[in-house]
Amino acid sequence: MLEVERAHRIDTDELLAALPDAPVTLSGAGSDLDDDAYAAVVVLGICLGCQLLSSRLGLTVSRGEQPQQRTQRTTDALGSPATVGFYNSFSVRAGGGPTEALHRAGAKLCRRPGTDEVIAPRGPDVAGVQFRPESVLSRSGAELFLGPMRDASRQGAV
Repeated sequence: MLEVERAHRIDTDELLAALPDAPVTLSGAGSDLDDDAYAAVVVLGICLGCQLLSSRLGLTVSRGEQPQQRTQRTTDALGSPATVGFYNSFSVRAGGGPTEALHRAGAKLCRRPGTDEVIAPRGPDVAGVQFRPESVLSRSGAELFLGPMRDASRQGAV
């Protein structure tokens, strides 16, 4: 039986206050952001988005040993244990060359203990989590979502 231990509510006014004051206008296949505004963009990839982001960072995405559908487990989320829900059939793997280059660029890769499976890549202006922070299986979901965004936005460009 699922039991709610803690709930977090974000007031609409608080959420709207956190959004940029100026609208971001997108058109066609690009955007009208100037270079400085574009440099301030933070990319957050969740689950499949994390896999896409990781692939762009040079990491390997492959079918996992077994699907992790509706799987709850406690894992290290970049230095802090977190109980989270996984809903993925594919996993991100860290390799030698890309991993070393990412570390030199200031990125951190949180791996599943004893494996090369990446649970959460994080670096300047990019962050990803392989789990679903918004899932009922993820405790402290709001902080698990907002934490990577805060960290990535403080680190500057890659």
